[in-house]
Amino acid sequence: MHTKILRLLTPRNLSLVGFGLTCILGSFLIGIRSAGEVHTFDPSTVLRANRTEAQQASVLLSVMPGDIDGDGRVTMQDAITLLEVLRGTAKVPPETLLTDPDGSGTFTLDDVLWILRFLSPTQP
Repeated sequence: MHTKILRLLTPRNLSLVGFGLTCILGSFLIGIRSAGEVHTFDPSTVLRANRTEAQQASVLLSVMPGDIDGDGRVTMQDAITLLEVLRGTAKVPPETLLTDPDGSGTFTLDDVLWILRFLSPTQP
């Protein structure tokens, strides 16, 4: 059993584990967190805010999952903006949470990964 463990302790594996731990610790040190910890989100309040029913329907129809910056397209800039929001260096209006890619109601790193997967070319 010990020989199996010792075979896994190659310099490459140890450096990968070290790099992974450094990334995790670094993200906590710079303050990456989910926007859900910063903002509470109730989509109905965002939709009702001084809007008629027709305006509410228009907002819902114009929402594109992953379009964080609201330019009508999902681009790399959306992923960058979302990372800035998660880090706490950028703010977005509450209705932006309607574009939450995975529909969880909070922005997380999973949403950034969703955008990156959406943008990546499909593999044959």
